[in-house]
Amino acid sequence: MSILDALILFAMLPALIATYAVKPVWVRFLGLLPLILVVLHWLFGAYRWQFLPIYVVSIAFGVIFLLRVLRIAQRVQVAEFVALLSGLIVIGVVAQTVITGAILLPVLPLPEPTGPSAVGTQARVITDADRSNRQLLMQIWYPTDANDNPARALYMGYPDVFAAGLLRDVGLPGFLYNHLDQFETASIPDAPMATAQPRYPVVIFSHGLRGVRTQNTLLMQELASHGYIAVAIDHSGFGSGVVFPDGERFSLIDLEAAYGVDMSALTGDMLARYREVIDDDITQVMVEDARFVIDAIEQINGSDDTTFGGRLDLTRLGLVGHALGGSAHIRVCAVDARCHAVINLDGLLSGNITDLTQPALFMHSAETQRQFAVTDEELAGMNPGQDLAQTSADHTARWRQYSDRLVVLLTTATGPVYNLVIAETASFDYTDLPLFGPPMNWAGLSGAIDPPRMIEIVNTYSRAFLDTYLKDEPAALLGQPSPEYTEVDWIFVPSQ
Repeated sequence: MSILDALILFAMLPALIATYAVKPVWVRFLGLLPLILVVLHWLFGAYRWQFLPIYVVSIAFGVIFLLRVLRIAQRVQVAEFVALLSGLIVIGVVAQTVITGAILLPVLPLPEPTGPSAVGTQARVITDADRSNRQLLMQIWYPTDANDNPARALYMGYPDVFAAGLLRDVGLPGFLYNHLDQFETASIPDAPMATAQPRYPVVIFSHGLRGVRTQNTLLMQELASHGYIAVAIDHSGFGSGVVFPDGERFSLIDLEAAYGVDMSALTGDMLARYREVIDDDITQVMVEDARFVIDAIEQINGSDDTTFGGRLDLTRLGLVGHALGGSAHIRVCAVDARCHAVINLDGLLSGNITDLTQPALFMHSAETQRQFAVTDEELAGMNPGQDLAQTSADHTARWRQYSDRLVVLLTTATGPVYNLVIAETASFDYTDLPLFGPPMNWAGLSGAIDPPRMIEIVNTYSRAFLDTYLKDEPAALLGQPSPEYTEVDWIFVPSQ
């Protein structure tokens, strides 16, 4: 909650006193205080839907003030009634606003990166002429020496577009995340590149279906603060929504219109069709997007670009992806030798991958791991009244098939592969989003783990893996139980 948020709430008390006060006359003017602060709230762009009841009550206090000053209230003998009613309303509204605005959906400072460098950020638009001029927006985070610059980038500039796409299929209203444009990150817009090293290793991030390039900003900032250049891709049409600098918008693709997939009836043949679209169509487009981004940053590195020209060490290139983005990046590494290491954050593999040569780290959620081991008896209990044979077949198509694919990858890989599970987690715990309130949990997309703790775990283990294989700085944490992170359970580690 910002200082201005708190002032509006505290202003309710003197405004309430003003509705009862007769003398001194100046006390009556306190009734205008909430309205004045609300105007400032809007002028400074701090308005959000959680404060809508406060806005209404502030206007009401202004009306009461006007009635009293003009002596209208006394003539119609409603002054005492208005004062009593306003008191009851204020108590209810302040309680509701505190619960929604300060407890359930607060605007709090985000965790800071832990590295020695400050972080700069830039957005770039790239166009693939070989794929019908497909446009992608990428965000770049990098080390900078400009830590005395007070400017900070917002976490997201178009939360309405993002939230509508993210929550569309889970039955929650999109406005629940409209406050994301109130959060400042630790990144300095358009800052110059740090001079500590001539070149920096590069990490490319991809979101999953319904995701967005900024959803793992805290991981990107963490890596940049420790000497990486981190690039995140918005996969146009497959993310929750993206707004380009020129105002052009791409919403989440309608799977039914584009591919004939009815998301409300994912069973039997429709589920098989959905898996086919994910494996053969959408993942392949995201693979091509990632490879095009690698091409693009190679060109930028070879140019006279004032920030990045000659500063990217593409001999140390790693890929990180969440959900479908993780699956796509595993596939990229299987076909593109420019990838030197890959992290999959709870992504289900789309197809069999054999003989993977690059180091790989799989971080699975406890929910994914649970689904691997569900028996038919448990499925019957979870789906009462449904045909068990069909339920079991659907579960095999969605989960057991992936488990089999993972076994194939783990047992055929020629490079070191790690697989861990983090307790009390679901898929979106591997993003920043649970930090912004409980909607992810309401939708069943996040688990019971404390969000700041989860951010720390993901950042720590990601950096340990990337430092080991991109910087040649072996981390003792990798593949070993840690008393500091008891939530982490290693399922598979490379043979010694």
